[in-house]
Amino acid sequence: AADSQMHLGNTIGLSFGTFPEVDQYAPEQNFANYLNQNGPLDSTPPSVAITAPKANANEGLTLPLQVTVTATDNKSIASVAVSFDVNGNGVIDAGEQVAAKASGTNTYKATFPALSGKAGVRTITASAGDPTGNTATTSLSVNVVAPNPVPSLASLTPPSATHGGPAF
Repeated sequence: AADSQMHLGNTIGLSFGTFPEVDQYAPEQNFANYLNQNGPLDSTPPSVAITAPKANANEGLTLPLQVTVTATDNKSIASVAVSFDVNGNGVIDAGEQVAAKASGTNTYKATFPALSGKAGVRTITASAGDPTGNTATTSLSVNVVAPNPVPSLASLTPPSATHGGPAF
């Protein structure tokens, strides 16, 4: 068998085999290519409205608050968030901004735990965003009030056969 030798000389810049990243090279996309692939840019913000509770409605302390929002967009809605000062300290704290969940066509619901703090006017804020990043926000005020007291049954005097007497 004959010995074979190979002289490589200067190997700078010499490569052996293939490099997949070279085979996958694609020219940088320009704006026209982007439009052809994705359609026109979406610069239209969504529409958002709080449908319940109504503005200036009375909402009771110690009771949960459910907010219904309608949100629409020319493409689609990516997110709906609702905030409310549940504890009445004047600040939107952690947990007081919630992601509303879809509950029907263009309808979203957010539920807040039992309201606390002082009675008074508080603001509900709802915002909606689309996949492009366009957003819209709306707010309305509600009156947080002490709930109606639970009625108590006072004794009936005098007792009778029809009102708690012995024959009752």
